[in-house]
Amino acid sequence: MNRYALPGFNTNPASEGNIPAPIPQASNTLTAVVEAYSGFMSSSTMLADTDINPTTDRMVDDLSYMAIGTVDTIIRTEIDSNSSASQATLGAYLSAQDFKKAVANLEGINVQPRFDNYFFSVIHPYVKYDLISDNTAGGFIDALKYIAGRQVLSGEVGEIAMCRLLTSTNVGTSLAGATPAAAPSTLYNTYVMGMGGLGIVNLQGRGPEGLSDPSTQQYSLMMSKGGPSGFDPTGEIAQYVAYRFVFAAKTLDTTNLRFRIITADASLV
Repeated sequence: MNRYALPGFNTNPASEGNIPAPIPQASNTLTAVVEAYSGFMSSSTMLADTDINPTTDRMVDDLSYMAIGTVDTIIRTEIDSNSSASQATLGAYLSAQDFKKAVANLEGINVQPRFDNYFFSVIHPYVKYDLISDNTAGGFIDALKYIAGRQVLSGEVGEIAMCRLLTSTNVGTSLAGATPAAAPSTLYNTYVMGMGGLGIVNLQGRGPEGLSDPSTQQYSLMMSKGGPSGFDPTGEIAQYVAYRFVFAAKTLDTTNLRFRIITADASLV
């Protein structure tokens, strides 16, 4: 992949009648190794004949959850690998000031918002509680109080300091070894993402689906009937359900990271 860099400002006036030299387009070469991820479940013919529950439907639900969570974890792990993006909370718990600091740091290196002039943030429900409890001016705004006609993203709970907030339990965690939280308190990662901070690579036709909520959405899976075959001569397997995708996540700028990770203690736990 070619990661193009912005050119510097040209303060040299053009000479009349002379064609200026072309401006070179600087770029960095990035590489990412795509990997295949797969899994399957099967049900026996005896189970299919006797089970009063919809066994195949349950396999579809479980594998959908597994596949979506796998993609989410691959992306999250790539973000977490950039320890230099980490910042501690300014107070005991997560507050609006932490988001303002993260956004200011990103804007200071010319990182653009992701959409609608807002940065994108993922937070754990435990630290969301501390944000909602923070009643200082310029704090949390519930998504229910958005102006009429404004689109609410799937999983969005509100906004704070020009960051649109989505909740997830699949965030990085660590044990605190210093103030404001004393060990063995658990710190939960909060992600503040700008435009172009992370890239994903998948093979055309082999990539994962863009689903956001495993509890309400199903991943497109491969299903096949079992029965007598060279592998299973007596037809002991009645149904197979499987997923497979080829995928990679890659940090695009390692010097000026286009995201921040706020590590926060949670007052609930």
